Amino acid sequence: MNNGFIFKNGSIKRMPMENEVVSASGTSEEQKKVCPGCGRELPLSAFNKHPRSADGHMKECKECTRRRLHSSKKSAKSNPLAQFTARELMKELKTRGYEGILEYTTVQRINISDM
Repeated sequence: MNNGFIFKNGSIKRMPMENEVVSASGTSEEQKKVCPGCGRELPLSAFNKHPRSADGHMKECKECTRRRLHSSKKSAKSNPLAQFTARELMKELKTRGYEGILEYTTVQRINISDM
């Protein structure tokens, strides 16, 4: 069982945690990663965990993820049709006499002036 300590020759040594790197001098340094959203180099503790990623963490930092989710929720609330499900909309169109195939596209707006 690994509890973070090594018992060797009667002495106790702390093992580095999963996001720490031990330098040659024996001091531990936390690994860092660059967030593509804000471009800052941050410690891995600033990133949410993701089991399928190579380093075990998401590509965006927690702050950028929070900002992205908040803006998407805000834009979804501003759409008047967002309160209805797709099934409810199809049922309403059918009762109004619409027939055939319904095709729709989503509009994505990206503000490049902030980049």
